[in-house]
Amino acid sequence: MVEYLTEQLSPWPAYAFRPDGTLLFANRAMTDLFRWAAPGENLWQITAPPEGANVYDLALHPDGLVRWMDNPGEVVPETIRRLRIEAANDPTIMPVVKRVEAYPAAKEASQSETLPPSVLIERYRIGERLICVIPVVSHLASPGEIELDRLRIEVFVPADPESEKVILRR
Repeated sequence: MVEYLTEQLSPWPAYAFRPDGTLLFANRAMTDLFRWAAPGENLWQITAPPEGANVYDLALHPDGLVRWMDNPGEVVPETIRRLRIEAANDPTIMPVVKRVEAYPAAKEASQSETLPPSVLIERYRIGERLICVIPVVSHLASPGEIELDRLRIEVFVPADPESEKVILRR
């Protein structure tokens, strides 16, 4: 069901994960976008901690998405804030918080006093292209079992027509 739900968000890139960031599934659109952005690299693998692929490590690891972020001063603090909220509800997530806060981008962001935007638009500069996306994180309403209560799905909706063209480039 996790794979089905995540694939149904295509053509937009999306992945399913647990509150601690553990990757459960990335849809084909996400995989295709990563292949285009980083040919020959497995971004999940090169950013993964020993426990396995993690969305927070993917974003903040120096070899991950942060290397392309055009607005890390907005994205990084919001990413860490979201993780801290999850950790407030589940203290077992604190080791993940400490790990990602040790990344250089997180250390730089912790010194920022930027107020969060009303709607976060993540901007990535890959080569000559600027891709702007609105991240939307959701979870199931009234899940009947504990594992589904721990399911998060993030989809990246294009924020402008040019970004839509890049994502739909197939």
